[in-house]
Amino acid sequence: MRKAGAVAIGILLLWAVTAWAQQTDLEGTVTLKGGRTLAGKIQLAELGVVEGAGIGNTLTGHGAFVLKVGDKTERVAADDIATVDVEWVNSGSEAEPRWEIKKIVIAKRDGSKLEGTPDWLLHATNVWVITAENKPEKVHVFPFGGEPFSADDLIVKIQLAAALAAPAAPAEPAAPAEPAAPAEPAAPEQPAAPAAPAVPTAPETPAAPTPAAPVTPTAPAVSGPVIGNAVSSFTLSCPKCGTLIKVTITAEAVKVEHVGP
Repeated sequence: MRKAGAVAIGILLLWAVTAWAQQTDLEGTVTLKGGRTLAGKIQLAELGVVEGAGIGNTLTGHGAFVLKVGDKTERVAADDIATVDVEWVNSGSEAEPRWEIKKIVIAKRDGSKLEGTPDWLLHATNVWVITAENKPEKVHVFPFGGEPFSADDLIVKIQLAAALAAPAAPAEPAAPAEPAAPAEPAAPEQPAAPAAPAVPTAPETPAAPTPAAPVTPTAPAVSGPVIGNAVSSFTLSCPKCGTLIKVTITAEAVKVEHVGP
């Protein structure tokens, strides 16, 4: 049983060490009242000397700030914080200063804000930052400890690097445009139907010439009796061409000649 318990404890310790090793360090910038800034890994940034008065890599879970907000007490974990703004006020005099925190405003990573007052009595500043050059920078100010004190060393702002340069969400690639549907091939033009051959019309039958009405010859006017060598003549219409013809009859012969229309 003792051996099993020791193994269990060992596993828990290993898990705790691994979790601590995998914990991401807090990085950012601490600004002091006099304008000095300390940037790098924030090992400690305290505004008091109790739990809930500071954040940093040396604190369990990176620490937190506990504030009085109206009638309630609100706790904000370090990993939820984007910025912390601290407003100090001298409630004493120039000869005997008494610097106290009047207000703390915390901007959270989700965009919300929390404004309140410290939930601790002694207000002090303790800063420990490891710079990019791996150089430790420390500023300790305790206004009531009788130590040399300068209000310029009080923390007025803590800005975490994750909030300063949060990686932009990758833009979603635009959906590829759907290929346009291929145009349907145009239907081949149908060849025009050949014109129907003209039906030959029956040739017009020429109207039959109307035959001229036969002219009934009038009885020749006899100028005298045909006796011996007497000559008799008369005119009539030619039954063939319709013109006037003159007929002369003698005792020896009959003579016919056209004399005009």
